[in-house]
Amino acid sequence: MENAASWRNEQIERLQKYMPRLKQRIANAEAGTGDYSEMPENERNERLEKMHASLDKREKKIAEYEALSDDELLKTWETRNRTNKASRLFTGIIFLITGIFYKKALSAPRYLIDRRAKQTATWAAVGGFFTTIYLKITKVLTVDQPSGWTTKTTYSSGRTSTDFTANPIPLIGCVFAIATPICVLLYVLAFSPLVVIISYLRNYVWHK
Repeated sequence: MENAASWRNEQIERLQKYMPRLKQRIANAEAGTGDYSEMPENERNERLEKMHASLDKREKKIAEYEALSDDELLKTWETRNRTNKASRLFTGIIFLITGIFYKKALSAPRYLIDRRAKQTATWAAVGGFFTTIYLKITKVLTVDQPSGWTTKTTYSSGRTSTDFTANPIPLIGCVFAIATPICVLLYVLAFSPLVVIISYLRNYVWHK
């Protein structure tokens, strides 16, 4: 029960952590100050609606946590705990199976012919080449890109406004950097068994 109560407090603290900043942003938007001083009214109202919805959602979730009875809290915590354990176990099994197939695909047992060393070196060279290309592309799309561009406009009345346009390329680079290893992992998971079978059929010394 102590663990369940501690878990509830952590969830409430996590929800409350951002609320002061969110309330301050709401106050600035309603007063038209700070970042919202030059923002068009319709856009400001849209932002206000979203921020109010986010604040209401957090307050409702906190109220739900606080309203849980001891039995409900214990049941909720045990369900979350079992779900997290099952997810970690499943992930561990997937990585274990993937690692075994990967190891078997690139390491030949004693009854395979001697060219396995040449094949392993070839795979290593290919892997190193694509790793270098991947790192260079990731660097170009993320590190070498500006975060955005600032445009300052001066009107005939003398009033000035500053607009910031975010650069979408770094976001694309982050997606590329994350998605590429995942795709490689899925490829290995899907095709490693086939590579193992083909390697055994092709390289097995049948006359022994």
